[in-house]
Amino acid sequence: MLLVFSAVLNLPTLYFSHTEADEQVYLSLAKRLLTSGSYNLEGTEIINQLSPGIYDHPLFFHPPLFPVCLIPFVFWNTERLAVLVSWLGHALCILSVALIGRRMAFANGPDSERNPMIQWLPVIGICLDPLLLFLSGKLWIDSLLTGLCAASIAAFFCARYSQRRSLWLVVGGVLFGLAGLSKMTALILTPVVVYLILTPDGQQQSKTKDLCLGCLPALLLASPWYIAFYHTYVVVIPSWIKPDKWSVEHYPFVQIALERTPAYYFLKLIAIAPVTLLSLGVYCLRKSLWTSRIFLVPPIWFLLCFTTISYLGVQGQGFQMRYIALLIPSIYLMLYAFLGQFRRGYEFISIGVLLLLVYGGMTAAESLATPELDEITSPLEAIGWLRL
Repeated sequence: MLLVFSAVLNLPTLYFSHTEADEQVYLSLAKRLLTSGSYNLEGTEIINQLSPGIYDHPLFFHPPLFPVCLIPFVFWNTERLAVLVSWLGHALCILSVALIGRRMAFANGPDSERNPMIQWLPVIGICLDPLLLFLSGKLWIDSLLTGLCAASIAAFFCARYSQRRSLWLVVGGVLFGLAGLSKMTALILTPVVVYLILTPDGQQQSKTKDLCLGCLPALLLASPWYIAFYHTYVVVIPSWIKPDKWSVEHYPFVQIALERTPAYYFLKLIAIAPVTLLSLGVYCLRKSLWTSRIFLVPPIWFLLCFTTISYLGVQGQGFQMRYIALLIPSIYLMLYAFLGQFRRGYEFISIGVLLLLVYGGMTAAESLATPELDEITSPLEAIGWLRL
């Protein structure tokens, strides 16, 4: 029902036009792959509107999975329907939070097990999440990347408890490999993946076997791209993808993104989804959560993504909210820890949390009403009470 509800919320995005530069880049890459089999922008119309230092190269700097997913829509000339790929990323996030959250809700004890709101509020939250809904209307990699990463972690999480452990490990490895083929930032979550593989719930038969089952599919899927990229440029992480002088001169938005600091991510997260404060606050106040194998995963997920992407921003990549979409599912998984602290009065707490989630949905509605904007804004910013 929540997946259907998410699809209904996203219906207006089917009528969005995709004229933003990055959207045109990915559509042009899909057309180039379809017509010539080359993965670059040589000879395309969009190349004249982009920085030569960043885009005029024989091999595009992001892995090819997202443009490949756009090929059917380009072939059938239904480019507006290509947002279905971004919808898929959001749907995977919803499924992943539901899968992981079911175990986290049960970990809180029999009281919470009898309270369906504790089990489903975080899933409702990620369904209404403003950033994911905002990205669902864009032809950007970030929604699909987030969904694949979340789904891979959910599979590895299920492998810790399931009797079909080997199957879940392989599924997780395949999904993580696909995430690595979407964008290199997926690799930020490698420590979380390894931790989940090596800490099953019960006796582990062979760490080597489990690592092979979980990691080999990912390596087999992703390594050909990274090998080809290294063979072309003799680097794995390209230095030329940072915004340069040409980009700043032609796109004022780039200059704004470069002038921001990591505080922008934190403040904007609170402004668009104030439930973030509850999720982070419970881990600041309850040290016992850091000793739980179940509840340790979400904050590590959040901190790895937040610190690494903030570091990249300080190093010249700039700060845009879509870059941290990767950590959004962890916020709603941490919410399970917050809800699990209340054995009494949870009806009142649940109503309060639900109101915060509805506020996030209002932010999403505003972004759906202004598809021309390239950055999400909160209601507080819209009425002039907050400036970020």
